[in-house]
This record gives sequence, C-alpha cells and structure tokens, in this order.
Amino acid sequence: SGDYFGAINDLTVVTEIEPNNTAAYAVRGEYKFKKNDYKGALSDFSKAILLDPKDGSLYVGRGATKDALGDKIGAIEDYTKAITINANDYMAFHNRGNCKYGQGDLSGALEDYNKSIEINSTYAISYSNRGIVKLDLGDNRGALADFNKSLELNPTASDVSFTYYNRGVLKYKLQDYRGAIQDYTKTIEYDSKNSSAYFNRGLAKLKLGDVNGACLDFSKSGELGYYDAYDVIKQYCN
Repeated sequence: SGDYFGAINDLTVVTEIEPNNTAAYAVRGEYKFKKNDYKGALSDFSKAILLDPKDGSLYVGRGATKDALGDKIGAIEDYTKAITINANDYMAFHNRGNCKYGQGDLSGALEDYNKSIEINSTYAISYSNRGIVKLDLGDNRGALADFNKSLELNPTASDVSFTYYNRGVLKYKLQDYRGAIQDYTKTIEYDSKNSSAYFNRGLAKLKLGDVNGACLDFSKSGELGYYDAYDVIKQYCN
C-alpha cells in the first residue's frame, strides 16, 4: 500500500524474533532503498548476503545501493558477483552497464546492454540506455532504432520522458526539427518541469522559423531555472 515506514517497522520486529531471516533483511533493504536510506539499505543487503551468499539477487540489490552512494566500483563488483551466480540475470547486466557508462566505459556498457537485451528482449530501458551509448559513439541510426524499440515496448513507462528527450536530441542532430519538437513535447507531457526540454524545443522551433513559439519556450525554460535561456532570449526575442 506504499507504507514503507510501516513495513520497515514490521520487518524490524521480524529480524528481532528471527535474526537469521534472510528475506526480512533483503525486503527491508529494498524498502529502505525506496525511502533513500541508502546506508540502512546497504547494511541490510550486506546482512542478507552474509546469511545467504549464493543468492545473486541480493548482490543486485546491494550493487544498486552502492551505486546510489556513489561507489560505482563496488557496485560493479556486486553486479559481477550476481552474474557469476546467475549468468542469465539481465538486470545485473543492465545495472552494470549503467555503472560502466557512468565511468566513461562506453564499450563495456554497450556489451552489458547487449547481453541484457539478449537475455530479456522486452526490457525497454536497456534499449533506451543502449541508444544513449550508441549516440555517444556516433551511431545515430542505431541509436534511433533503439529509442524507437524502447518506446514501442513500453510507451507509458515511468521513465519514458527520458527516452523521448534523448530521441528528441537525436532527431534535432539529424535535422528532423519537427520530429524533435514532437519528442520534446512528449517529454514535457510526462515531465512538465524539464527545463532542457523547453529550451531544446525552442531551438527546434527557431530552426523552423517559429520565433514566437521558440521565445515562449525559452522563457519557460528560464523560469524553470535554465538561466542560459536568457542569453538566447536577448539574442532572438527582443
């Protein structure tokens, strides 16, 4: 029902009664993670691993927690351990790819996203993230195909604005300004406070000669905190 604090309190009682209950620590760690108590989650996942070191999912949970704490090296180690235990854990590959991308290891990230998709070809976010890697590597057409596939698989995902935004960036790069505007508009539908989406949509409108529409978007972008928009406003909107 979304009452994570209540669940955490109940699970704490469970661990007091049954101090070797692995599931109680694991689930409590998951709920602490959801409440941004990353240190508490790390402690719980570590305890669960101590009790059951052969459960790969526990390493995935702890890896995500380490990543949230900024320990990408430790996170990669945990994801690698999870993969050693279960070579078909697509989430471990996906998450490890995220960490590798965060460290600038584009080829390593690409390999992990490829493996994640090979294991689970319906996991939309792996396509989206692989698209970003391809975009960084200059494979524009490959990136577009991945963004399209991601949206085809899950057009209403909670993080779908991220995919629309990046596809908008790519379409602008390919000089498909109308397509870019459509994608930035979809981004804004899901994330109305995305200042970069307003700014970039303004740039695309400017390319199509819609100065008034562009200036309104630049103004909204600045209002939301993207202050570089005001430099463009001075140049084109006065």
